[in-house]
Amino acid sequence: MKTNVGALIGKKAIVESTVDAANGRVRIDGDVRSARAFDETQVLETGQTVTIMDISGATAAVWAEP
Repeated sequence: MKTNVGALIGKKAIVESTVDAANGRVRIDGDVRSARAFDETQVLETGQTVTIMDISGATAAVWAEP
């Protein structure tokens, strides 16, 4: 069983403020967390559902289906 940040990988999150290659915010299970786009070409808009691909420190790297 995965614990802590490892348990977040693969979960869905909702974009709270625009996420790009540098920064943004997502809501994961009710908690708002710093985020960046896993694919640096993506710009993810508020309300979009994304998948958590990685966690680095307190920042989630997220990806949206094209």
